[in-house]
Amino acid sequence: AALLGAALAQLCVQRHAAYAVVDQAVRAAKADDATAGAAGFVNAVLRNALRQFESLVAECEQDEAVRSNLPVWWLQRLQRDHPSQWQQIAQLQRRAPPLVLRVNALKTSRTAYLDRLAQAGIEAIAVGADAVWLRVPRPVEDIPGFAAGEIAVQDAGAQLAAPFLGVADGMRVLDACAAPGGKTAHLAALAAIDLTAIDSDRTRMPRV
Repeated sequence: AALLGAALAQLCVQRHAAYAVVDQAVRAAKADDATAGAAGFVNAVLRNALRQFESLVAECEQDEAVRSNLPVWWLQRLQRDHPSQWQQIAQLQRRAPPLVLRVNALKTSRTAYLDRLAQAGIEAIAVGADAVWLRVPRPVEDIPGFAAGEIAVQDAGAQLAAPFLGVADGMRVLDACAAPGGKTAHLAALAAIDLTAIDSDRTRMPRV
């Protein structure tokens, strides 16, 4: 069920050729002893879905939760709490999230960075204290200054956390839930502190 769900989702978003999605799903089924016997079934279901794709999507989207891409309980809560606006809220949340950057104040200023983006023809606006919102998201390797550590990708809301601590030069700071390191790096950029970062998930710590 999980494999079919993932494959059908890939067919819906159409980021890869349909034949490749079907092929990889079948290969994945064959690769696990628990699902190897169902490889033919996986192939049949996906090929059948492709033949009926438009009608199946239209049928599924008769369900408001499917059309909104929301869990039923969340949709019901929206409808209860915002009876005149729930449809607008449900549609807005389907939009791609903004790509927000945090400018590293140790390396550049937000004003200077916005000027640099403007010179590169990249539309962006200031958000909050240090954030920059790119109007059109792009791969990080195409963002000026990313490789040099001048900016980091960090949600505008997440950027509010580190300043709340009020760090100042010379402080000893423990970040006890550090992975994957966004707020940790923000703390390190706010002042010359003695910062210790730990996390219970050792597999995520190398990134920190």
